[in-house]
Amino acid sequence: MLCQGRMAVKEGGGKARGVITGCILAIWLGWWMAGAGWAASQPVTLLEEGRSGYQIVVDAAASASEVYAAEELQSHFKACTGVTLPISRELPGAEQAMIVVGFGAATGRLGLPETDGHLAEQACIIKTVEGHLVIAGTRAAGTLHGVHRFLEEVLGVRWYTPDVTKTPPHRNLVVPDMDRVVEPSFLFRQCYCAGPGGDAGFGLRLGYNAGEGTAEDPQGQQYAFYRTGHSYFLYVSPEEFFDAHPEYFSEIGGQRIREETQLCLSNPEVLEIVTRRVLEAMRAQPHTRQFNFSQMDYYNYCQCPQCRAINERYQTNGGTQFWFVNQLAERTSREFPDRLIGTLAYTFTEEPPQGMKMHPNAAVWLCHMFPCCDSHPVAECPLNADHKRRVETWSKLCSHLYIWHYIVNFAHYYNPFPNFRAMAADVKFYQSVGAEGIFLQGMGPCKGGEFALLRGHYGQKLLWDAGQDAEALLADFLEGYYGAAAPALRQYIALLQDKVDKDNIHMHLYTNPAQGYLTDEILAEAESLFDQAEAQAAKDAVLLERVKVARMPLQYAGLFPRNGYTIRGRELRFNGQVAGPAAALDFIQRMRKHEFSVIREYGGEPEQLLLFAQLFSNPVGVVVLENDSLRLDIVPLLGGRVLRIVERKTGQSVTAYNVKENL
Repeated sequence: MLCQGRMAVKEGGGKARGVITGCILAIWLGWWMAGAGWAASQPVTLLEEGRSGYQIVVDAAASASEVYAAEELQSHFKACTGVTLPISRELPGAEQAMIVVGFGAATGRLGLPETDGHLAEQACIIKTVEGHLVIAGTRAAGTLHGVHRFLEEVLGVRWYTPDVTKTPPHRNLVVPDMDRVVEPSFLFRQCYCAGPGGDAGFGLRLGYNAGEGTAEDPQGQQYAFYRTGHSYFLYVSPEEFFDAHPEYFSEIGGQRIREETQLCLSNPEVLEIVTRRVLEAMRAQPHTRQFNFSQMDYYNYCQCPQCRAINERYQTNGGTQFWFVNQLAERTSREFPDRLIGTLAYTFTEEPPQGMKMHPNAAVWLCHMFPCCDSHPVAECPLNADHKRRVETWSKLCSHLYIWHYIVNFAHYYNPFPNFRAMAADVKFYQSVGAEGIFLQGMGPCKGGEFALLRGHYGQKLLWDAGQDAEALLADFLEGYYGAAAPALRQYIALLQDKVDKDNIHMHLYTNPAQGYLTDEILAEAESLFDQAEAQAAKDAVLLERVKVARMPLQYAGLFPRNGYTIRGRELRFNGQVAGPAAALDFIQRMRKHEFSVIREYGGEPEQLLLFAQLFSNPVGVVVLENDSLRLDIVPLLGGRVLRIVERKTGQSVTAYNVKENL
């Protein structure tokens, strides 16, 4: 019955391996309270008519991150109330009202544990006890995370971007009777966007925990890696070994290759070298939790008879990599039983092996690859069926499943990309199968792009609590960052999402503006909504400029053909209205104003938009090649692209496809 009552409520819903869950902890705390003969907890009045008699109490033996947590609480409380709460490192008299930050003598006096051994790695309790407030978690990071969640939920503090923080004013502040266990949904959480990843303090407040910080770091213990992918050559590189040992590298067509090669993983000498060097790295980096061993970022996996036999045995082209990683993990775990060997399930290694389970010290990083659909959730869209199956299978084959999920259009950073609903559903799905960590890859450190600050905030918050109300999270950011313009922007986001949902249009991480959801009608309605948003923000120059930046993806889409093309004679003409060079120049100038530097992942200099605008606004020459069977329409100015292959007998184009359905 304790599990159904007011006792500990576990936030985040994370699958914590080997950890006391909310229900068990509730029973444990109930026993402890009964043993201490406590009365029921009471609400705590921290502030009354602008005055407070509370002290922040931090144990003399507190960790650096717990001291920092107290300072975070003090500074944000002052920003909201104008009151500076004193911080004490000594246990005050019994009459002193306390906000206890971290376990220690003060929690012991209140009948709670004095240490954090009963909690999960990053967990924290927030509890009212006889007029006192306790925010106490694990020394390494839990207490600090708990303070940030308290500031959000009780004081209403919001960290929207590194330079936009909301600190609502309070003259009276009552903390209701509270007994909660705060715990993240995932052990590792990184949304790789300019916001969370670009500012350490800001990202930390949202729950970001990728980095090199140790348990004694002021910002808490972070999750450290020795590379996260494409790491073969970190241990065995062609520069060092190919001349003397070509047999260490891929055999393709009977020849060992040096360029764009992989490793021959069936070669026992390769295993010896990699094992030795990984162990050296583990000894040199005691704070690092995962050491990656993964293929380079291209194909050309080894096809020697031995490697081919292993892949055939396990029915996947990644068979040799997983077989190798298991042996590597077995060897390194003898000296370092708490360190993991991470490996990618990426491109040719996505498919799980048959008849093999991964070593307990192996962590598999499954990537959400093209041609997966980003418009719709992994668990629902037929185009995601293979990825869904792989997620579920890998979750049964390995003890540590990590997800590498893309949330960006690499080919068009500024193209409207309606994936917010799918993001929320996908993070929740990954949690349901027991994923231990998630890397959401956006634009990385690059500034600009389509709703990059919103997507970074949204993604990072979902990684902390996968089960929260995603629509409310989205609305909160829009209201906090765009002010009066928020309603129109929310309608705009819903407009695009509803379009891809209603018409079942699929998009992926290389989708172009002609995919089918940016019709003239949709863009016209979107422009009208942005006109409303700009009018609502017109009296505030800062908000108005934020809205203009949010409008840039509409301008970007208008620079590209979205209505197909017509070939007449020897000319190609793009159908519909395409914005010209003047619109492209205006877009580039706004990029420069905000120091936005790229429009796509590779070769993304914005000045090329001027060339595109000129190209798409005028007829383009077509060259025809034909024989008795086929006619090819080729456009030299588009890199020699073959636009059409027509069967002469029937007049049908064999290259036609439906842009709404085909990825």
